[in-house]
Amino acid sequence: MRRMTAITAAVCMMVVGALTMTVKAQDFNALEKTFLTFSAPFEVPGMTLPAGIYTFKLADTPGRNVVQVMSQDEKTIHGQFLFVPAVRRDATGDTVVTFRETAEGTTPAVHYWYYPGETIGKEFIYPKEQALRIATRTNSTVLSTEGQISAAPSAPVQQAAVAPPVQPTVAAPVEQPRNEVVSNTAVGTSGAQAETQVAALELPRTASPLALSGLLGLLALAGGLGLRVVRQ
Repeated sequence: MRRMTAITAAVCMMVVGALTMTVKAQDFNALEKTFLTFSAPFEVPGMTLPAGIYTFKLADTPGRNVVQVMSQDEKTIHGQFLFVPAVRRDATGDTVVTFRETAEGTTPAVHYWYYPGETIGKEFIYPKEQALRIATRTNSTVLSTEGQISAAPSAPVQQAAVAPPVQPTVAAPVEQPRNEVVSNTAVGTSGAQAETQVAALELPRTASPLALSGLLGLLALAGGLGLRVVRQ
């Protein structure tokens, strides 16, 4: 009886030990920690990181929708990024990181991250301005914090309006009207100057009063003789 009890106790301890080991293994992978080596600079939401080895893992949050990118020794957190689930058809045994197609010589941006053995991965969410730049560069649609962002259409080139040539204006000569007295004296002059102008316009007096009296006497004599002839 005692022997059976000892055997039963030993079996129970082995089962508990196996369960403990399984839980520890699951806890280690629960955050999907992965070491990734990048041979060139790459973009993640909000920043560009240089080539090197980085640690990717889930942040310990209730929603489990945040990825942490850290240094290899996990002492430096480069950033924490939101993501949405991204489904792929077949799971693989390796970590898969995909980039958006981009032209040679430009910095690639991380699109998806798939943990080994998982069909549901993570699609990174980019800030709006960065998403617009990536979309324009890759001619694609990028998921941003404000929804899907498409490449900005190129603005049409505006041609400057050409003004018609201005014809030069030729001033016609102004003729002075005839019989018009032109004075160089300014308007609003003093009374003395005005009298001088009026005097300049009067005709000169050349006859004397005595000659005029003799002329009147002759006219009166001629008139008297005419009346006498008419009466006869």
